[in-house]
Parts: sequence; structure tokens; C-alpha cells
Amino acid sequence: MSHWPAAAQEHPALKTYVKALCDMRALIHSMAKKARHVTTISGRSITWGHGIRMHKGMPLNWKVQGSVADIVNAACLDLLDDALALLPVHDAIYAVLPVKFGKEHVANLLKQHAQSYALRIDVKSELTVPETDTVNTQCELSIPETGTAF
Repeated sequence: MSHWPAAAQEHPALKTYVKALCDMRALIHSMAKKARHVTTISGRSITWGHGIRMHKGMPLNWKVQGSVADIVNAACLDLLDDALALLPVHDAIYAVLPVKFGKEHVANLLKQHAQSYALRIDVKSELTVPETDTVNTQCELSIPETGTAF
């Protein structure tokens, strides 16, 4: 708990949460040290090689980030047939989809997959419709030329 600010450790509304999170982190860390893996919410196993010096927070991070990836990847599989371009990045999905799907389509897929694991998530959606798509015609995909473009 020492890495939490003193105000959070003693705050009446946060104190119980901070302690529970630290206890969970310690439990996952001790289990991971013995088993040499963590398991995501979908049951997928994440292992690491020898020589990795694992600090206490790593197994919890791997478990959480791996579980988010399970949900994002499942939603992306549902989008494969309809997407002109599809890019999962950490906890986000960037997709070029037909306009008919609407703004909430991807968010609803993510929520459905999270719900299948008894999780409730909030999803922020953004939709951009090209100005050239006034009659729902097929648009060309253009990727800006930047250092991170692929």
C-alpha cells in the first residue's frame, strides 16, 4: 500500500478499496509466482520467460490487460466480415465500417462480450462520416501519412 498517497490510504471512501486492491494484487502475485502464469477472464493463460524480474504489480496488470484484450479481440472477430479496415489498439477498436452500422455498433459489441463474462463496461464511441459519403456510396480508405501510419 505504500505506493498509494497517504490521503488515499486513509480516505474513508477509498480505504477499503485500496486495501482490497492491494490484497488482490498480492494474491495474484503469489499465485503467479508458483504457477508461472496468470489467467485472463476468458481462461487464456499468459506466461513469461525465465529472467523476467516480476514486480508485484505485473501479474495483476497482465491479468487485467489480457482480459481487456479478450473482449476487444472477440469484438474484432465479429467485425471482420464487414470492416474495410480494422485495428485493435490496447483497449480501443478503430474500424472503417459501412455507415449503416451506426455509432453504437462497436460499443454494443464490446458491451455484449464483456457481459458474457459478467462484466459491465462503459464505452466511448466516436463516429466520423466522410463528407463524400452523402448517398452511402463506397468511400476510399485513406490513411494519413505520419510516422505512425502503416
